[in-house]
Amino acid sequence: MTTNKIIAFCYSFILGTALAIIFFSSFDVFVTPFAFSELLLIHWIFIGVGALSLIWIIFGKYRLLSAVMLVLIPMLLGAANYWRFFNTKFPDHISNQLDKQFWDKTGIRGTVIREPDERADKTNLFVRPFEIRKKDGQWRKLKGRTGNILVQVKPVVGDYYEECEYGDVIEVESALMVPMEKKNPGSFDYKDYLRSMFGAYGCMYPRTPEQVKKIGESRGWLLRFALDLKKKMIVITKETMPYPQSAFLGGVTLGTRGGVPPQMKFEFQATGVAHVLSVSGLHAGFIALLFFTICSILRIPPKPRWFL
Repeated sequence: MTTNKIIAFCYSFILGTALAIIFFSSFDVFVTPFAFSELLLIHWIFIGVGALSLIWIIFGKYRLLSAVMLVLIPMLLGAANYWRFFNTKFPDHISNQLDKQFWDKTGIRGTVIREPDERADKTNLFVRPFEIRKKDGQWRKLKGRTGNILVQVKPVVGDYYEECEYGDVIEVESALMVPMEKKNPGSFDYKDYLRSMFGAYGCMYPRTPEQVKKIGESRGWLLRFALDLKKKMIVITKETMPYPQSAFLGGVTLGTRGGVPPQMKFEFQATGVAHVLSVSGLHAGFIALLFFTICSILRIPPKPRWFL
């Protein structure tokens, strides 16, 4: 019975998200007075779990009411989560700070929130800003939900850019432009792709090393440990295996795609298995297998093992 309730909770959450996608503008008008976006999703999860527990305790004998609330509360949570993520009503949201001309200058200080996407001719950095500088020349802290920014670096011969990593705090000065929208019906919408996949509402295209500066780090001990461990594993792989086999192994086990040859990428895309070269459920399965192996060695009982 508990399993059925969990399944119903998950499906109701998904249904609420789907309804928010369909009726986004109407939902935005309905939910704005309650300031849902001021709370983190984890708060709403605790509120939902607490409300469900209270309902089951008080109305346990009223099965119909309990069933209705079991469906309704997760739906509201799913809709609120979607609205919180895509809400752009804040004055400091990046979509409200965009420049009109490509030669305008905007300063951004923010944290790199993903591993750099290194390509043959460019590197994409996804940055979550916390300070901005416009034409007045004064740095100002951003409040509320800001959205993310794509910083696309295209070095030329002779340029040297500081190496940026996940968790670094950087300062970028360039025009803050709206992402390219689709030109024809049915064509690829790059703006919608950045918004839905990375929460990015603006793009910056620095062209000189002076426009991108690393000014600090924002990594906890756990993230530092994970990144250092990943680097050591990549180094060991490169030292013990020839290229391009080492690049393939790094992509399958660690999700690194920067060193994979273009021909190998094309072959994986042509056969429909390019997803194995990016972080996916396969890598989550590797981590789960590692934890299960450690738990087996330590002789941890099955129930605590599943919990871990």
